[in-house]
Amino acid sequence: MAAAGFAWQSRLTVDSGLVTGVLLPGVVMTFGIGLTFTPLAAAATTGVERSDAGLVSGLLNSSRQVGGSIGLAALATIAAGQGVAGYGRAFEVAALTLVAAAAATLLLPGPRASTVTARAPRTDQGFLRRSRANGRGSEIKARPFALDRRKNP
Repeated sequence: MAAAGFAWQSRLTVDSGLVTGVLLPGVVMTFGIGLTFTPLAAAATTGVERSDAGLVSGLLNSSRQVGGSIGLAALATIAAGQGVAGYGRAFEVAALTLVAAAAATLLLPGPRASTVTARAPRTDQGFLRRSRANGRGSEIKARPFALDRRKNP
């Protein structure tokens, strides 16, 4: 859908009206691009350990920002110095890039079998507790205990 919006906008001329030449193609582009954000985020974070979810999300957002900057710079370079025809060429390149990216997704491998296994509830083994074995509580040794203190006296 976004590629269709870019292709439509590539037909922009000096005589194009605001609504049909800029506004409607822009709405189609932004709607199509907006539809890709959630599936891409889901695909990028599926199967990631909870402890790594923030890292993966940050990497995804950073790559979106950097990719957008590089893409905008490339398209601006194509459009520079050629007037309206240059902008049309830049929108054509953007449409072809989106079509190529969509085609490339067909070459990606399908979903893998899940390698995540069920685990027992996590306990924190980093804290030291006094042992009451000798009655005085003077011996200190590491002993895992549940994070919910009500379950572990």
